[in-house]
Amino acid sequence: MNEPECKDHPDAPHGFMRNESHNAGRYVCECEYWSSIDHMNDKGYEVGTLEDCEAFDRKRNMKYTLTIEEDPETGELVLPFTDEIMEQVGWKIGDTIDWKDNHNGSFTLSKVDKVWVMVDTVLTYRMRYCVQAPAANPEYALDDVTMETAKEFSQLPIGEQIVSHRVVSEKEAIAMCDVDNDYCKDWTSEKKIEVFFTKEGEKVQL
Repeated sequence: MNEPECKDHPDAPHGFMRNESHNAGRYVCECEYWSSIDHMNDKGYEVGTLEDCEAFDRKRNMKYTLTIEEDPETGELVLPFTDEIMEQVGWKIGDTIDWKDNHNGSFTLSKVDKVWVMVDTVLTYRMRYCVQAPAANPEYALDDVTMETAKEFSQLPIGEQIVSHRVVSEKEAIAMCDVDNDYCKDWTSEKKIEVFFTKEGEKVQL
C-alpha cells in the first residue's frame, strides 16, 4: 500500500492518529488533515487583484446614517441594520460584532472572525482488579489483568488532560468526523455540525 508522504511545510503538525490509523489499516499522521493556505504570500497576507482592492475601497468608504431605536417590549436600545448594509459589509444574522469606542465621538464596528479548533484529550481512569493467585507467585495476577480475563473491581476517573489543539477548516473537520463517526457519513454537513460540533457560546448538558 502506498502511504501518503508527510507534508514538509514547517507549520504542518505531525503525530500518530490512533483511530484514523486503525480505520485506514496504516499509519496516519496528523499532517494528512492539515493544509497550508496557498493563497498567502511569504509575508502572511493575502494577495488581491486590482478589482479586489477597488471593491474593498468602495466598501470601506460607504457611509450610512442609522437611528437608534427602542425595543417596545424590552426597552433596550437597538441599532437597526438594513439588508443592504448587511450584504455590503458581509455580515449575517448570528455574527458576533465588536463595538469599539474611538473616543472621538465615533465607533468602529467589526465582525469577530471565528474558527473551528480541534482539541485532542486523553481521559484517564484508575482501574482496580482483585485477582486470586498462588501465594508463592502473586505476580501471576498481573497476567490475568494483561490478558483482560479479570473482572473489574472498581474504577475512578482521574480526569481529562488536553494534549494538543489546532485550528482546522470546516472541510477538514467534516472529513475527520466521517472517519471518527463513520456511521454518519451519509448525514448532511449541517447535521454533523449540529450533533458533533460545539458552537461559540453553546452549553452542552452532560
